[in-house]
Amino acid sequence: MELAKLVGGLILGVGGFVAAVTQYEVGELRAKIAHSDLEQVRKAKKEADTALAGERKDLARVRAEKTEADKLRAAAILDRDQAVQDAAKATAEFRTSLAQVTQDYRAGKAEAQRPLTYLQFKGSIKRELIDELRETLKAASFNAPPAERRSGDYSSQVKYFNAADQADAEKLARSVEGFFRSKGCPMTMPVARAAAAPGQTPPLEVWISGSCS
Repeated sequence: MELAKLVGGLILGVGGFVAAVTQYEVGELRAKIAHSDLEQVRKAKKEADTALAGERKDLARVRAEKTEADKLRAAAILDRDQAVQDAAKATAEFRTSLAQVTQDYRAGKAEAQRPLTYLQFKGSIKRELIDELRETLKAASFNAPPAERRSGDYSSQVKYFNAADQADAEKLARSVEGFFRSKGCPMTMPVARAAAAPGQTPPLEVWISGSCS
């Protein structure tokens, strides 16, 4: 009976030891599995962190590229607006210049079409009065450059050198007479044809001799 108990105790002790060893091995296996899972988790986390860092880097690059693109777009819009303004200004200046050129051309053409008239004067007549006469003749469609004060023996008259200028000469004489009459200095301006040098076509000439204050 005692031997049976002893044998039974040994069997139970061996079984407990085996069970303990088995539990230890199971625990160790579970620990290895847990450690392996942890390593996989850490590896996955590292890969995720790397991927996230890459995405952040890509996002930063995309944002930088967008910022640069926005700057270029803003600069392009500014350049376009400036170009439009410059073009509008240039167009306005060109139109103004063209208008001035046209005006000058028309004025020059009109001036060229006016009969050229030389004025010579002497006596007690101020140049200011003669300049006023020039403006009057201009209004009457004559082109009268600055007059020349000349001494000598001559009387008041209008000279022309081409038969085709006779009508203009007579109109010129009436204009000069009317001017001095309006100033209270009546003056008679006879019209005379004079000979011109061969090959020359002299302009009309006004010779004034008298006094008018």
